[in-house]
Amino acid sequence: MENKNKVNVKIYGTDYTILTEDSEEYILELAYELDSDMKKLCQRSTRFTATSAAVLCALEYLDKKNKEVDTSDRMRLQINDYIQDTAKARIELDDAKRKIERLEREIDRLRAQNR
Repeated sequence: MENKNKVNVKIYGTDYTILTEDSEEYILELAYELDSDMKKLCQRSTRFTATSAAVLCALEYLDKKNKEVDTSDRMRLQINDYIQDTAKARIELDDAKRKIERLEREIDRLRAQNR
């Protein structure tokens, strides 16, 4: 069974205990970022509650994640295209080398005939 870390964090004034396989340092960084983002939102407007700030942060984080997933998917497709292009170029190179070898043999044969 994998080791679980129990990490205590405070986000926007509320204490939470997180049970995770991630390091305590990583979870504390996440909690700090969320706490900071929620405070920034609430400083902009007194209409924001902790819940509304958390929901807006969640939407922002999901938007960012989805855009990064789309970007990585596009990059993956582009890399696959490069791999296919490279494979095609290698085949063409091998064909060209064979043709050069065949032509060099033909030149050698013709030279031998003319001696």
